[in-house]
Amino acid sequence: MIMEKSRTVTAIAPAKEIHEEDRFLSPEQRDYAHEMFSKYLAKEGFRITSERFKVLEAVLDMKGHFNADELYATMVMNKSRTSRATVYSTLELLEKSEIIFRHNFRSDCNYYEVRFDEPHHDHLICVSCGHISEFVLPQLMDIRKQVAENAGLKVMDHSFQVFAECENPKNCPHNQ
Repeated sequence: MIMEKSRTVTAIAPAKEIHEEDRFLSPEQRDYAHEMFSKYLAKEGFRITSERFKVLEAVLDMKGHFNADELYATMVMNKSRTSRATVYSTLELLEKSEIIFRHNFRSDCNYYEVRFDEPHHDHLICVSCGHISEFVLPQLMDIRKQVAENAGLKVMDHSFQVFAECENPKNCPHNQ
């Protein structure tokens, strides 16, 4: 006789979606980013240049996720004379100074987002069109804590990415 354990399935409240177009940084947050970056550059012995701060300003103006080429193209369209190499190297410095996050969403390039403009959130990526949605699901915070504690560890951070496909990829709403 085979006995199966009964499982209780708990309904999960819907995740709160974060809309990138609703994001904006306050003047205080922008000032804080400048201060953080200046302190980081000085502490690590990097030169403080106007080009690096032009890249920082462009990053702070970006909405949601962006890659280095999108940032560079935006800067060129805005008549910035900053080189592509400076954009790439400054993105690395901005990541190390904890102003931006770097993500790899299974693509051939990294994506970035400003680190301190939202609470912790996770990502839902459409594999058909590449659209990235952000969501907050409080239960994930409890799950990550429980998993770490069961292993005798303390959570430092987590990254949760869900890769999904639209029900009808040919009519993907994000491609319109």
